[in-house]
Amino acid sequence: MASGDSTKSDAPLYHNNSHKTKEVRFQDFQESYLQMFKLIREEVASYPKPDPEDEYEEPSSIEKNDIPYRLEKKLLPELKETLEKLSSITDPANVKDESTSKHLAFFEFLSQLTERLVELRETTDKMSDGIVSEQLLPDSQDVKPLSAFKRQRILEKVHHLFVVTLSKLLSESGVFLWSFDPSNKTADDQLILKRRQELEQLFIPANKEIDEIIKWLQKPLLSVTRQGWQRLVVRIEERLDTLLHNRNHKEDNYKSPERLRCIQAGIIFLQFSRLFFNKLSRPENSQDMFFTDSLMDPEVDRLQELIEVTETVPAALERFLDSILSPCSPRGISRPAAMLHHHLDKLVQILRQHFISLNVNKNPAIDPVQIDNASRWLEFWVSQLRYVKRRMERATDRVIDWSYEPKDSDDSAISSDTAMEESEEESEEEEKEEEEEEEEEEEEEEEEEEEEEEESEDEIYRVNDCSCFNCVNRAFKNRWESGRWGDC
Repeated sequence: MASGDSTKSDAPLYHNNSHKTKEVRFQDFQESYLQMFKLIREEVASYPKPDPEDEYEEPSSIEKNDIPYRLEKKLLPELKETLEKLSSITDPANVKDESTSKHLAFFEFLSQLTERLVELRETTDKMSDGIVSEQLLPDSQDVKPLSAFKRQRILEKVHHLFVVTLSKLLSESGVFLWSFDPSNKTADDQLILKRRQELEQLFIPANKEIDEIIKWLQKPLLSVTRQGWQRLVVRIEERLDTLLHNRNHKEDNYKSPERLRCIQAGIIFLQFSRLFFNKLSRPENSQDMFFTDSLMDPEVDRLQELIEVTETVPAALERFLDSILSPCSPRGISRPAAMLHHHLDKLVQILRQHFISLNVNKNPAIDPVQIDNASRWLEFWVSQLRYVKRRMERATDRVIDWSYEPKDSDDSAISSDTAMEESEEESEEEEKEEEEEEEEEEEEEEEEEEEEEEESEDEIYRVNDCSCFNCVNRAFKNRWESGRWGDC
């Protein structure tokens, strides 16, 4: 009886006064739709923003992780298919379909969309924590390497997809619900076509962005790792610019000529460091010139080594700047100077080995002239850096052991100072033994240095006039273009 009463009470909803009841029914559905869209938008908008790269405490090691593979082969394609289904279900051409099954199918779809988004978010959360998926895909036996840079870029790309693109897409609920509103069933073909075009335009950015992420995930490890190094170099160059621009010193605060000489020589050292990273930070100088996708896998190891060394540079730069701006002994300046030189020298050695490998590579895509120019520029920079090092020694009035190598990987101040003292003591003992032999050569060397200093101060070491980056860079280019390498 109760069942019969229920059927009887439902009858008017479908048959009697149908236009009104369908509008009422749509209002009920619409309220639920809007609530679900709100929940989905909250889900995509709450995707966590990745931590800035400069806050990384972990080394950029290349580790095994299958999650990028899962994103490329399964999760992102499934998300795209789900969005295509959303476009199909909400097609304005279906406006005359007033069946209950249409509404139920839409509810089911929205639940499916939520599941897709939650799965994608949870998967990237695992990747950010360095977790490998427990269940490998059937054809993912070859787990792909994952560098810290690649992980960071994936998180950034998915974050943008969620928070910006999908959030904007899902905010257009009115466009999606147009075909469900019975008041639109009398729309003519022209209006329906217009609504369909509006709907299709909504999906273009999301589909395009998903395709771009999948394409990026398919890039060779070498290409992605090179991008990581490129990005790191750009940040170092920008950091140097900031350090040199905001250095907190005035000449009035350093009335001592000795202190002022140390500051000026130190600024030139930093400017030369910036010259190096400025050269590497420009894309046209770090793609085909340095690391190409066509090279063999061993180059990935060399590039990874380059990244690891490059990551040690910012701390060395900060410490060196602190040393030249703080009142300390010449030894307190020479230690950070030797440490910074150590990192720069390691980068130079890695690049030299890479240029050698490029020259012996038979790939026709490699331009030997371009490689030769890059190699010559590097050697010219090294030759000019010797002038800078000599000026540092004159400013500190001591011989700096530029061959110093840290004994501990953490490069902490205490371990560095201790190791530096031991290295300097050994160097001083050797100098005493060779002192008699060097005395005969000293006068000749001083004469050569005076000539070199006279020329170089006119060109590069214009510290009494201007030691800004533009002036140093201009002088450096003048010497490079004129071929004046000097006798170092």
